[in-house]
Amino acid sequence: MGSVGIAFILLFMIGMLIMRTGDVTWLILLVVYGVDGCCTIIHRIMLHEHLGEAHRKHLYQLMANELKIGHMKVTFFYMILQLVISLGFVLVIPDSVWGHWLYLGGVWVLLALGYVWFMGKYYHLHVEYLESLKKSE
Repeated sequence: MGSVGIAFILLFMIGMLIMRTGDVTWLILLVVYGVDGCCTIIHRIMLHEHLGEAHRKHLYQLMANELKIGHMKVTFFYMILQLVISLGFVLVIPDSVWGHWLYLGGVWVLLALGYVWFMGKYYHLHVEYLESLKKSE
């Protein structure tokens, strides 16, 4: 079974959890990937790019391609970060609506700020990569 199949199964299971509990904050189980995806879309809109075209602007792509961090290391980092956030939600945060929303909002803001900081520091490498492609044409 491939990654797309696994993703559909996970999304189905989280969707069922949300439907049974009525608590949409269970999306915290996908927050690392969600923030990267949403921030990348916002970034591409700011750059006036066509959202349907292929790109390499996700934070994990910048880490793997331009910073030359191995794909396994980047995947492991994302996995551990998501696991810590998810375990914090399940084991530490009180089972209350306000607790869940505060945790989700706080994590979202922190991850988004981390995304902006990281892109501000390393995005120039992606721009240099794009320029090298134009020169080779």
